[in-house]
Amino acid sequence: IKFRLHPVFHVSKLRRYISSDRFPDRIQNDRPGPVMKIDGQDAWYVECIRDKRIRKGKIEYLVKWENHDEWESTWEPIGNVKHAHDAVHEYETTH
Repeated sequence: IKFRLHPVFHVSKLRRYISSDRFPDRIQNDRPGPVMKIDGQDAWYVECIRDKRIRKGKIEYLVKWENHDEWESTWEPIGNVKHAHDAVHEYETTH
């Protein structure tokens, strides 16, 4: 039997996070806050670019953020990485 699952769920399934002491042995690491401001907006350092794609005719880069786990990498439009010239150049020249 082959199942085809769509990795989406309805917004009605979302619940607000409530802090709890039910699992005291679990450590919740705080995410690093913004390290700078660019044009009045919070900003983080780009560690490297992992991938590139075109969505709706626009370029997006998969960004690995400095001091963040790999699973926290996000797809960002080219405008959001315009200050990460070195990371973009390194990705483009090696791929």
